Amino acid sequence: MNDIDLLLAGPEDWDRIPLIYEADGYDGAARAMREGAAAELEQYHRGDRILYFALVGETPVGTVGLVFRGRDAGFADGTTSANVNRLHVVQAQRRRGIGTLLMTSVEVEARRRGYRRLTIEVEDENEPALALYEKLGFARTGRGHASNELAMAKELRSGPE
Repeated sequence: MNDIDLLLAGPEDWDRIPLIYEADGYDGAARAMREGAAAELEQYHRGDRILYFALVGETPVGTVGLVFRGRDAGFADGTTSANVNRLHVVQAQRRRGIGTLLMTSVEVEARRRGYRRLTIEVEDENEPALALYEKLGFARTGRGHASNELAMAKELRSGPE
């Protein structure tokens, strides 16, 4: 993974999100990302959301968000818990540890900010994602907001990893 860099995104990076979905042919998802970018940037400027990219050179190959309050907060309360949002790794780059790297990064940042719990929602048929989250210490907590989603949570230990 020496060729993978991690970037904590700034406002100038938000237009790169759709590129990750387009690389896998998810044009509808890419379009939705473009349409939602202004609202997400507003959340970013309020301090309610951050975003990481995994890069190979200058090319984004993965992303994950951490949402504290507002839109996409899921089951997080914004005080003691934050929500992991939109983990996606380009299919050609999977099985290289990029998803784990991205998830570890948001966990470290959540802990640094004093959050004690992470939440996430995942499609209940997405076995690879469920396996990854369970490997990383997330437990199933019930149904998600959408009928095809499961809610998961991870209690965060305080102190260094």
